[in-house]
Amino acid sequence: MRYTAASDIAARMRYLGEPLQTAADAVIQTLAATGGRGGLVAIDAAGHATFALNSAGMYRAVMREGEAPQMAIFADEALREEL
Repeated sequence: MRYTAASDIAARMRYLGEPLQTAADAVIQTLAATGGRGGLVAIDAAGHATFALNSAGMYRAVMREGEAPQMAIFADEALREEL
C-alpha cells in the first residue's frame, strides 16, 4: 500500500485547515503525480459528501433525506453536494 488517502485527507483538514473538497482534491492530485489513477468518496463529520477523481469517470452517488438520489459517472458531471 503506497498511500493512505483517508489519513492524508484528515491530516490536511486538521493541520492545514483545508475544507474536505480541497483536501480530497490535493490527495488525488498527489496520487496522479506519481502515476496513480483513481478516485475517492469522502464524508466529513457533518455528513457532507464529496468526490475527487483523476480519471475519466467513477460511479458515484449521493442520497439525502427528502431528496431524490443523484448519480454521476463521468468526471465532468457534478452532483449538487459538490457545488
